[in-house]
Amino acid sequence: MYQVIYTTAPQSQVNWADFALENHPMNAVIRTLSEVNVTLGHIISTKSHWISGSTNKWDLEIDILGNNAYTLKKPIPIIISMDGDDYIAQFTEAEIVTSCETAAEALRWLKATIIDTFEQFKSEEKILGPLPRKQLKVLEAYLAKKSARKS
Repeated sequence: MYQVIYTTAPQSQVNWADFALENHPMNAVIRTLSEVNVTLGHIISTKSHWISGSTNKWDLEIDILGNNAYTLKKPIPIIISMDGDDYIAQFTEAEIVTSCETAAEALRWLKATIIDTFEQFKSEEKILGPLPRKQLKVLEAYLAKKSARKS
């Protein structure tokens, strides 16, 4: 089992698991396994709690995006719920929603959608309408592109 360890450096948070695995040929597989472990940890940890007595909704926080190009400024509050046989993952503040057959898939897709939405809106920032502009502002409060490393 992989354990993700964090330490706080001046104005940054370092994910030592990603740092150590950066050049390993199996890093994508290992990172995915580590992400699933962290996801399951969140679901059963004290960070999660039942919303309004329902056994079909969980209030969680994303603190790892699983993408080395981006860093989180603060954890992203999300809700995972069941609708029939599907799991719905939503970042309500940014109005981003995904659904899949499992909670892990819905969460993974939500993370990817958050990044894709951020990238698309940043590239089209000058022509965004009111809602996408609002969504971009919310996304900018939570994530940022990492600066390129100096060699």
